[in-house]
Amino acid sequence: MKNNKNIAMVAYTYYVSDPRVKKEAEALAEDGYSVDFFCLKKPVENSFQTINGVNIYRINCQHYRGKSNIKYLLSYMGFFLWVFFKLSYMFIKRGYRLIHINNMPDLIVFTAIVPKIFGSKIILDIHDVMSEVFLYKNPNSNDFLIKMLKIQECISARFADRVLSVDKYHKKVIESHGINMEKITVVSNFPDKDLFKPIAIENKEKNLFKLIFHGTISKVYGLETIIEGIYRIKDKIPGLEFRIIGEGDYESEISDLIQGKKLQDFISFNNKKIPHEQIPSKIADADLGIVSCPDITAIYQNKFLEYISMGIPTLIEYNNEVYKFYRNYNLEFYKKNNPDSFAQKLYYLYTDKERYNELKNTSVELSKKFRWGNEKLKYINLVKSLIPNRKR
Repeated sequence: MKNNKNIAMVAYTYYVSDPRVKKEAEALAEDGYSVDFFCLKKPVENSFQTINGVNIYRINCQHYRGKSNIKYLLSYMGFFLWVFFKLSYMFIKRGYRLIHINNMPDLIVFTAIVPKIFGSKIILDIHDVMSEVFLYKNPNSNDFLIKMLKIQECISARFADRVLSVDKYHKKVIESHGINMEKITVVSNFPDKDLFKPIAIENKEKNLFKLIFHGTISKVYGLETIIEGIYRIKDKIPGLEFRIIGEGDYESEISDLIQGKKLQDFISFNNKKIPHEQIPSKIADADLGIVSCPDITAIYQNKFLEYISMGIPTLIEYNNEVYKFYRNYNLEFYKKNNPDSFAQKLYYLYTDKERYNELKNTSVELSKKFRWGNEKLKYINLVKSLIPNRKR
């Protein structure tokens, strides 16, 4: 008799450095489910590992970070085929009651077609809207291609029993593409309060003004604007340091820009992803978090929420949807693609201690509002509604 609480999860990602999938998987394990997670593998990682009750099965390939859409497609296809056969085989052994598939891509949901045929429930978790991401990266794309991406999204959503979205804004976007609104549940990627909390730093250097940016290194996040702004203001802020942590398909351009501007004494670039649980210790001593908000961003920006949960004030790139959502809070924004605006706001926050402290108080206020606990309960209740506990 197969376990009544076996669940599989799939994501084209590295498990330990992807906070959303890790929190969801561990939430299920904590609630008594047996969770198998299928994902990518870095060279230093084991093919199989159990972390906090989650069984992780890794495919021997890495996330493609280049600029070729063809190579992205080939990488997705290789992952799709591996997961399809592995998941089908493991389903025969384990009899998964539910399969949780994380995009991108959306079509990866069809790796669960065999379990679906035999009665498994399917969740499609849409982290990013593929048509929006593709259009943002390829603004000259033809309408037919964008339409096809929206169609495959709808087909994938219809195959699933439920669809998850990261916030209300993204829910509206996928609804506009034709996905039934009653099928969509918003589960936001709020920080874990036990992990992201203020950390007292002993012997903190008082003569430094430290900035932090962590996450995906992509052109859409406008790091050039931030680096150019630092170049323009560096001589006016003694002890200015900017730390960049992350990896992505724009690493070489960022490294070249830092070197070209001769900013190595002001900017450090740690171009790798770090395990989620190590992030707080890496950012705890920052005086200011830098948050960029491309037009495709979620309202609940991971970096922003993690900074405020740790009591770190933020300087945020202006985004209309983000601004409208947070307009009743006392936040500070700089203009998109405008290094002068960034430099001016940075200098303002460095020199005006009263305004800086106001932002710090705002961080404390907001941190009480956005916590993973409520979203975790929402997610667990959704799973229970799809696979109620019953005897076999």
